[in-house]
Amino acid sequence: MSSSNQQLTTQPNAAMAERRGKVQQLLDLIMPKITKLKTVSPERFAQIVLVEAGRNPKLAECTPASLGACLMLSAELGLEPSGPKGHAYLIARSTTIKGSSPPRKEMQCSLMLGYKGLADLARRSKEVARINAQAVYQGEIDRGLWSASLEPSEIIHKYALDIDRSDEELVAAYAVAEMKDGSKVMEILSFRQIEARRARGDDGPAWKTDYAKMARKTALRALLSGGLVPLGPDASKAMEAEDAAIDVTPAHTPNSEPLEPTQIPTATPEPQMPDAEFDDLPEDAGF
Repeated sequence: MSSSNQQLTTQPNAAMAERRGKVQQLLDLIMPKITKLKTVSPERFAQIVLVEAGRNPKLAECTPASLGACLMLSAELGLEPSGPKGHAYLIARSTTIKGSSPPRKEMQCSLMLGYKGLADLARRSKEVARINAQAVYQGEIDRGLWSASLEPSEIIHKYALDIDRSDEELVAAYAVAEMKDGSKVMEILSFRQIEARRARGDDGPAWKTDYAKMARKTALRALLSGGLVPLGPDASKAMEAEDAAIDVTPAHTPNSEPLEPTQIPTATPEPQMPDAEFDDLPEDAGF
């Protein structure tokens, strides 16, 4: 191998090692506090963060205060900040500092909840028995596989393998919570409503890579913030932190006006609440 090729190979490895080194220093400072929480495995937590730092170069550019705060919050909530569980994600963004003169920007980290993490937090409430959120596709409506009624609050969602579940076919998302007393609460968002909430919030890269998951999370968040589902302190704290992160970052406005979804049909009488649990379903499965 020529010296020039060796140099090209070494440079990315050196840069990755430098990024991991910066994050490792921060982990060394906060790990004693994380260990005392006894909410996560310190070794696994540190490994997940370091892997993410190697994958995402911008994390090492974030202010230590913002990255440290996100890691502490994630540990306090007992959620993994990245990794296969999809609990939460570390998002680095260039942020304009409010009140600074002249205006200045710095790279800050915020913790974005995944829909699985949000559902996990909701289940910690002593009054929530089950919770679920799913996306609805045009083919399911065309074939009568999905229907809903507001009074009584019921949703019927049957599954078929041959439905086109591409992002372009998504027309709605919904979330349902069943309380331990048997009562049910649901939230249904059309495609236009999902896009409106996306525009008001943080139009991050996850909307481009995992649109269906973000749509499900949006419906679940609408359900939990509606006031009808009793929340524990962890869920409330997580959503407040997420709102604060969105507040310091200008919202992105989509370039094109979203299309109107197909009219949602009315449910047939006496439907049954699905038995499948939220995390037990395939990523693209319905009830």
